[in-house]
Amino acid sequence: RANANIIKLLSNRILLREETACFYIYKISSGKKSQTGIALSASINAYLDNRIKKHELTRTIKENDRINQIVATKAQTGPVMLAHKHCPAIKQFVHELTSDNNSDFSGLLDGWKHEIWILSDTDSVNYTNQLVNSLEGFYIADGHHRSAAAAAVKERNLLGTSSDGNGFLAVAFDEKELEILDYNRVLKTLNSRDHETFFKKIEKSFHIIEKKEAVYPGDPTSFGLYIDRKWYLLELKNFTPDPLTINNLSVKILEEHFLKPIIEIHNSREDDRIDFIGGSRGAEGVVTRVDSGDMQAGIMVPPTKIEQLFDVADNNQIMPPKSTWFEPKLADGLLSLSYGK
Repeated sequence: RANANIIKLLSNRILLREETACFYIYKISSGKKSQTGIALSASINAYLDNRIKKHELTRTIKENDRINQIVATKAQTGPVMLAHKHCPAIKQFVHELTSDNNSDFSGLLDGWKHEIWILSDTDSVNYTNQLVNSLEGFYIADGHHRSAAAAAVKERNLLGTSSDGNGFLAVAFDEKELEILDYNRVLKTLNSRDHETFFKKIEKSFHIIEKKEAVYPGDPTSFGLYIDRKWYLLELKNFTPDPLTINNLSVKILEEHFLKPIIEIHNSREDDRIDFIGGSRGAEGVVTRVDSGDMQAGIMVPPTKIEQLFDVADNNQIMPPKSTWFEPKLADGLLSLSYGK
């Protein structure tokens, strides 16, 4: 069906195939925020050589879904969000182009305006290519399954011998363009017969302070707990910062000092007693799941910082699942990378 859909979109000229090599400038904006990056085909060889760095594990079932879609459509329609360390030259180039020229395409999706500038003239393509390849590397911000699937398609030669399968669709953003939001947790179980026992377990490791309003913790060793329609601030006792960034992440601290010893959740990637709520939904997202009776408790988690993501990836470490929530999201199908004619 995906293949039939993409053929229909091409036949009706809703999707237009570029005749020459292009880059694109991709801007997403709302009344509160905007971020602008360069859309490109990211090298799979660079990905395999770890010049495009990862910080998250993938799940086979989700990776296979993406592989099947790429093979069926001979295209990648969902872009990977890449981040790179601050580059003044790229930031200035992107700013000047988007400030001085109207976009070639714009549309609204879920309250966000998506705009595209096409860079197809030789000078612009060459200069953009020079800027992009002057960077030391990229970091996958969002889209580990998409990049892994594209690499698997190439390594297994699932598209034949076509050289078109040497890249994956991506949009690269300067670190100063991106914001990481909190990624909160909700729990189906307290691993206790009653709430009194649950709080006694917590008190062994945390100071507990009741609050009248939703808790948005800032310190990586503090968390917001929502239970029985009440909010509590949890402050970890006796934490010593670790030389390894991975051990100082709020999501890692939560795993080691709360989820494992108190709830006995040792693999939050696979355990169905825990679920995750992106920070764009705010505390309301946590409250809704708990008050509905679907979950017993919610935990507000301080957001991971972009420099922490870079450091973890540089040291070939893996973050706990659902450590970063990026907002806004890139649109699927607005730009596609075609593998073949």
